[in-house]
Amino acid sequence: MNLPPFLFPPSSWFVFAIHNGAMPVSMGGSFEKQTFRNRIAIAGPNGVQNLIIPIAHTGHKQDFNEVKISSQENWQRQHQASLNAAYRKSPFYEFYDYKIHALMQENTDSLALCIESSILLLCQAFQLPIQPQFTNEFNHQFQSFPLPEYSQVFENKFGFRDGLSALDLLFNLGPEASDYLMDAAKSIHQTNSLP
Repeated sequence: MNLPPFLFPPSSWFVFAIHNGAMPVSMGGSFEKQTFRNRIAIAGPNGVQNLIIPIAHTGHKQDFNEVKISSQENWQRQHQASLNAAYRKSPFYEFYDYKIHALMQENTDSLALCIESSILLLCQAFQLPIQPQFTNEFNHQFQSFPLPEYSQVFENKFGFRDGLSALDLLFNLGPEASDYLMDAAKSIHQTNSLP
């Protein structure tokens, strides 16, 4: 059961992987627009905000592994400013922000490599018992589902916001994020709410 290649995937992506005991990520097939392959959902000060990495369009359908990141825009600076505005008041942002910004500065060519780096960074931060295996297969399956609430920045204004990038979990819970993911996976296993 392969997972889709999401950029800084949502927390439920990791819970789904832990629940299934493996993290195979499908990196094959053609690039699909309007997906989380090149966008990150964060809890911004004005609501949920999507940070989008611009793609260098070729005018025809591209194989996912051939998709290049556009150098026309300074998206790294925009993403850094948006992450700062959203999370600078979160408890653990300063422990991880420099790693996120460094990743965005270093991965400026291949979208696939940027995605792989983002997943590896989060796996390391979460200290998960499973590690990703990136495959060239195309078939993938992922079911998003609601997760238990945790304390978030701006929750007094918006309430709990689900379905965000796991960066939100990391910045708000820090080292406790690993226990949160493991407990959520156990809870799902007990209720059998996932395949």
